[in-house]
Amino acid sequence: MLMKIFTLIILTISLNASVPKSVLNKKNTVVTVYVLQGDNVVSSGSGFMISKTGLIATNFHVIKHAVNKPSNIIVTMNNGSYLRTTQIYAYDKKNDVAIIRTSGKGLQYLNFSKQKNKVGDKIYVIGSPLGLESTLSDGIISSIRDNGNLLQITAPISSGSSGSPVLDKTGNIIAIVTSQIKRGQNLNFSVNGKYVRSLLIKPKKIESTNNYSKQNLENNPYEFISDSDIPAISEKDVNQAMDILKYLAHKGDKRAQGSLVMAYEGYIINNDYDNKVTIPKDYKKAYYWAKKLADNGGNSDAYYMKTIGDYYYKGQLKTTSKKERYKKAFYWYKKAAEKSDENAALILGDLYFLGQGTKRDYSNASKWYQYYDENQEYTEYGEREYVKKLHLYHAIRDNESVQLFNNKGIDSLLKKIKTLYKSNKIPTNYKNGQFEYMYGMLLRVQSYKNEKEALELFKISTQKGSTKAIYEIGNYFSSTYNQIYKADENKKYGKQFIKESAKKGYGYAGRRCAVLYNAYSQRDKEKALECAKLGASNNDNLAIINLVSMLDSKEEKIQWLKKLHSNKNNYSEKKLGEAYYALYYDTKDVKYLREATEYGYALNSYGVYYDQKEDYNNANYWYRKAIKRNNDNYALRNLGMNYEYGLGVLRDYKEAVYYYNKAIMAGSKSAKCDLAKLYIYGWGVEKNNRKAKKLAKMGYEGYGKVEKCKKLWDDFELYKVAD
Repeated sequence: MLMKIFTLIILTISLNASVPKSVLNKKNTVVTVYVLQGDNVVSSGSGFMISKTGLIATNFHVIKHAVNKPSNIIVTMNNGSYLRTTQIYAYDKKNDVAIIRTSGKGLQYLNFSKQKNKVGDKIYVIGSPLGLESTLSDGIISSIRDNGNLLQITAPISSGSSGSPVLDKTGNIIAIVTSQIKRGQNLNFSVNGKYVRSLLIKPKKIESTNNYSKQNLENNPYEFISDSDIPAISEKDVNQAMDILKYLAHKGDKRAQGSLVMAYEGYIINNDYDNKVTIPKDYKKAYYWAKKLADNGGNSDAYYMKTIGDYYYKGQLKTTSKKERYKKAFYWYKKAAEKSDENAALILGDLYFLGQGTKRDYSNASKWYQYYDENQEYTEYGEREYVKKLHLYHAIRDNESVQLFNNKGIDSLLKKIKTLYKSNKIPTNYKNGQFEYMYGMLLRVQSYKNEKEALELFKISTQKGSTKAIYEIGNYFSSTYNQIYKADENKKYGKQFIKESAKKGYGYAGRRCAVLYNAYSQRDKEKALECAKLGASNNDNLAIINLVSMLDSKEEKIQWLKKLHSNKNNYSEKKLGEAYYALYYDTKDVKYLREATEYGYALNSYGVYYDQKEDYNNANYWYRKAIKRNNDNYALRNLGMNYEYGLGVLRDYKEAVYYYNKAIMAGSKSAKCDLAKLYIYGWGVEKNNRKAKKLAKMGYEGYGKVEKCKKLWDDFELYKVAD
């Protein structure tokens, strides 16, 4: 530790020795700014004196929580003394600059530099990173961006440096530190000091210069939604973001509606580098937008039905009583489950089993547990609670009579079963070892400590002809909860029992057997395939899905997927479309592409097929179908291009702008280049090189960059088009 301190002292002495006295003498002008709420510090940063009358410059995002209550801002000086804040003198939210008035008088302050900034200039930063007052670092200006408004610097900065002054070698202000991009090293940014000087001379409160009128939102929504490839370097206006989302949501934009659901659930909607910004939770408003999505008949309606069910089930929406709460939760879970949401099906099974929101109904509980079982992937390492529910489901699903289940609780039920079993008064409707099988399964539900007792019952059940009991014996030896010696041998032994159960017609056993042969270090693909076919042949949906994933033959995949589709499994439709499209990709036979569209897949590709044949009417028909089904960004862009060039429709640049914007909102980078071109020529929009250049840059930077956009950007740079 002493060596570390000694090294730090040497480094500090070394740095100070190379720093001009004109900079070192300015350390006392830098302060630490704290914002309090009650006894808690909600934000902190640095600041610096800009007048002898106590005016201090900092970042707006540092003091934003105290804009309406400046007395919550505490300033500490380098000597440890405190200053009281009396006024928010001025702020510029767009450029993240603020000036506060404090009780200080006759204090040393900084002057503004009159020199023009150049790349390579030496700079110095004094701040309070991590609360360490008067920390000095140096570096250079590595880049000048946004027409000189933004300086990228190499001086190291950390959390708490926000609001620090960036000084030239004479100790004068050239900029104010505002942010750091954490994905890289030394990607630190500062705003030109001219904005601080401007506020000092003409104090005002600038909320935002963005004009997000209805017309602008309709034509240019990309202007107001941050692009994932370009990190935000200053705090965003949360109220403005919510206004934009609400506008787009009311216009029917499903993405915006989903964002509002998340926002009102309390998820972070903006995360700058010093603060996490949320809005207050409001489940009533979240419900409003979730219901819009639940009622739209799209791909995600079941998800939002379940979401509303969750709101009621967890008591997040007010109801007149607990009974009413469960009744409403039951209603929405049932709607979601009937729309193929397997997670809603599992909860619905619980509600039927417990009699919450509906009458207790073990038959329906069994039905929905079975649906979950057939549609939820289950591996060797399944969750304990799920395994319990599955065991319970197995215990009740195969018995015509459920009179034994009228008791409350597993313990009293087992007591009754045990009495019946020991007195040899097994009900006559339990045949072929069903009673012993059920008894063993319920012992497992009660406690995993009952495994060995359950095993003995399964052995008796097997002798009486129960196929499922054979599986359970295998499950005992192969499962992770059976930690006994010679584990590998027991797993091998267990797989043999499970496979035997599958051969006797138990589809679930085939699926489980396939998982086991794929799960261990000594994998056996051939045996896994054999097991999957056994399960699939016995109509186990998930076994069919596993089998499809193992098969190499596309024709054979389609054969099994059709079987799955006939079972009304929600997974099959998309996979059938994918399989037919894969055949089209290999053979170029358009009949397979047509088959893919029957299952709602490759709709845009079918449009492209007609586009290439110059049958633009049909092309546009399929593009519209793709847009209606899943807001396909490729189809949106393709339709925009056809409006731009008048292919199959009357040439309409405004429609082209509309579809390019929609494509951008749906994630298309290429559409940014197309829209940039329209801004260059003023087609369908007012001519605007600044927006065109911004779009081109967004299109070629980051992941999935588009070469066409790069060419546009290079042309802008070549001809020095202004931002």
